[in-house]
Amino acid sequence: MYTVSIISAIYNISAWNITLEWKTFLILFLGGVEFIIVSYLVNIFFKKKKSIFKKNISEKGVDSFVCNKLFLIFIIIFSVILIWLLIINILEIAGRFGDYNNFTEAQTLFKSHTSYSNDASLPHYLLLMFKVLELSSYICLYSFLYNVINFTDEKFIRGIMKNIYYLVPAILYVLKELISSSRITIIQLGCAGTIMGLIIWYSKYNWKKKISFKFILSLVLVGIVCLVVFYYSAALIGRQNSKGMLDYITLYAGGSIECLNLYIKESINNIHTMGRETFILLMQGLNKYNITNFDISAAQTAHLEFRFYNDIMIGNVYTAYRRWFADFGIWGIVVLNGFMSFVYNFVYYIFKHSGLKKYNHLLLIIFGYISFGLFLHPIDSYFYTSVFQITFGTNLVLFVVLYFLAFNISYDKKSKRFKLSL
Repeated sequence: MYTVSIISAIYNISAWNITLEWKTFLILFLGGVEFIIVSYLVNIFFKKKKSIFKKNISEKGVDSFVCNKLFLIFIIIFSVILIWLLIINILEIAGRFGDYNNFTEAQTLFKSHTSYSNDASLPHYLLLMFKVLELSSYICLYSFLYNVINFTDEKFIRGIMKNIYYLVPAILYVLKELISSSRITIIQLGCAGTIMGLIIWYSKYNWKKKISFKFILSLVLVGIVCLVVFYYSAALIGRQNSKGMLDYITLYAGGSIECLNLYIKESINNIHTMGRETFILLMQGLNKYNITNFDISAAQTAHLEFRFYNDIMIGNVYTAYRRWFADFGIWGIVVLNGFMSFVYNFVYYIFKHSGLKKYNHLLLIIFGYISFGLFLHPIDSYFYTSVFQITFGTNLVLFVVLYFLAFNISYDKKSKRFKLSL
């Protein structure tokens, strides 16, 4: 991912007048080296403990993973109602702050005041209901991937069509996010699908089969299509864009490198509450429930300041390293980057060495849910801003409840009763 970001930054060297500081280079280089070293050490640990995990691997194949149809129907109906309520609230909030001629202009006003100015928000009950749709979409996407990968070989397309209904909640969730003028959450869902799909595929063959070049090429082509969709979706969600496709995509992919470079150049001596940038959402949550009293404005958001070269806007994301460096200095980068690498690698090797069995499914869904922090490391510190907050704890509880409803409760037509399976 850093290769993509750095190539994108190289493309814009002249446009942004980039002169890379040696300190910026060292942070990027040594951060990558540290991540790899931690990965290597975790790998060595699991190889030494291989006998402990290997006994859990079954050679008999895999079980089917069927989602409760009543759960699926409920989520679909629930999602449609939520989207209708969302549209009503977007129009109401947009009407408070200005006039609009179409829904796209209303989305622009809505995004500006709920995400940046932070002087308006959706009703709390609606935000809670959105969580049900969001987490259910991950569960249903997992069920789709699991059944398609494990039970389709030569008839792959037929397997997709047979299980396509599992994708409906995910599609409705994507629609809801587009209406909300948000794309990062859609990328998050895509990252989850990639991680979950790969681990399911490897587990099917007991991690002995390698991915073909043809499949890798297919993923690249899918990625290119997604970038094209990302570019054209800007107009649909109220984002103003006058750039060509390549300029637009490299701005998003490579702007973080130059923003970090400009931040390092200024050598800003930040005087603020320690951890305010890295753990801002956690601190705000603790303040909200009167657990702590950190010196943070209630109106402050997780967004960082925008950077410009002359009249060219470069962006307001700085890679994950900016927040860590601003809060804790160079040792903050060493500790936080190393811990992040340890978590992702440790969970990954759990799947590799213990197999993917009944009680690992939920763990993989949650792992997929947080995997975007790894993919978007070159953009921002999403691992710490998303995982280290109070709502993540409630998300875990909701994941367990929804997972239980989706896979452990079924309706028996003969007895006309619900059956519980553990």
